[in-house]
Amino acid sequence: MNIKDKLKKHENKRWYHFLDELVCGIKEDEVTAVGAQLTYYLILSIFPFLILLSQYIKIYFYYPGKCIG
Repeated sequence: MNIKDKLKKHENKRWYHFLDELVCGIKEDEVTAVGAQLTYYLILSIFPFLILLSQYIKIYFYYPGKCIG
């Protein structure tokens, strides 16, 4: 007995329809692909920000009284 046979007896229940629509919506909207793209670009954008931040911190501690801004 596989999972489809076990779920057949629950086809007329509300939660089954909710989960079915949820899974179909996730597949149609490609939620996992969009999540992977966002994660990839977020990681790529963090490293240049950290380099910039480290430069500002170095300038701040090197010239503590003459900080820009």
